[in-house]
Amino acid sequence: MNIVLSGRSALRMLRTVRGGQGAKLVICDRPPVPSRLKVKDLPAVRRALPKNLAAFDREGPLSLLFFSREDRPRLEAIKASALLAKPLKGAFCEVVGCGLPEDDADGPISVYVESPALVLVRMAQELNARVCKKALTRQAALFRLVALGCEFCGLYSRDAEDPVDGQMNWGADPVVTSSELRRTVNALSGIRGLRLARSAVAQVTDCSGSPTETLLALAMSMPICFGGMEYPAFLQNRELEWPKGFEGLIHHKTMRPDFYWPDHKLAIEYNGRVHDDDENAEEDHFRRQDYATCGVAVLEARSSDIRDVASLERFLRLVALKLSAHEDTDFLRRVEGALLDPTQSGARATLISQVMPQRRRKPAAKKADAKTSAK
Repeated sequence: MNIVLSGRSALRMLRTVRGGQGAKLVICDRPPVPSRLKVKDLPAVRRALPKNLAAFDREGPLSLLFFSREDRPRLEAIKASALLAKPLKGAFCEVVGCGLPEDDADGPISVYVESPALVLVRMAQELNARVCKKALTRQAALFRLVALGCEFCGLYSRDAEDPVDGQMNWGADPVVTSSELRRTVNALSGIRGLRLARSAVAQVTDCSGSPTETLLALAMSMPICFGGMEYPAFLQNRELEWPKGFEGLIHHKTMRPDFYWPDHKLAIEYNGRVHDDDENAEEDHFRRQDYATCGVAVLEARSSDIRDVASLERFLRLVALKLSAHEDTDFLRRVEGALLDPTQSGARATLISQVMPQRRRKPAAKKADAKTSAK
């Protein structure tokens, strides 16, 4: 039996796998053939899924994909959709290490998911619906999709159950590259949401190590009409090649700056709260020394540099100043014009809100009544 997770369920599975659940994703050369489901099959389907996906019911149904309207089951616990367009090579992945083995009483079950590209299109469909209801602006929907694409192509993954407040998964392998994401989305046809999805994947960057890095990457790379700065192309989390003959002068054999402009000899390092302790402070000191020894200027960014529009724009000016030595004489003028444009400042505010959604505040603990405490 084959099941193909779609939409929200596919997104949860992608995040679950990237969270280190022992399974891995393998791109399918051929589209899977979903099996018809009956009520008696649901217990086996639940056993084939991770715990967080197995608890589906009428209130929170499992989203499955079928390739014809006739094959869709009419089950309350299943949200069945039909992909009527021709399935593409590379549009689905098998979840290896998930599912039921052959010797299970109900027989083997293979679990498949829509690829990151197809999941992104599904999210575009949902966001389009919210835009039509005026619950979300089109710009906000676009930035939310771009952020999701950067997560798929990045080195982190949000929590499958609580993407805003849940535990972030660090050091995850990318499930797709930005070029692969664009190629697949642009090759799809006959599906709603493609226009918005194609606009989004055109802005996705590779190898962001965190949502904060994603925010900085998009603010520096996107077109000015989207609130970006269109700075020269940079590398993210790529190994930096030291000049020959410096081996005895540096502390690190290799370095991976968060952002690096090879032609400008400029690096940016984002240092979060983890860098505040003594051990990491010393490590940061050695890294600064190595950069200086090899002639690389380095800018350090903190959370205070991106907490609001004014702070972000102040940091973008600083980056532009460092880049300007290798750019034409009009570079700083163009940057300043973009930063002073109120429309573009509004776009950057929207970008911050969608890439770094406001975490929900936990309710403060109630103070115990003084008399009760005394007893």
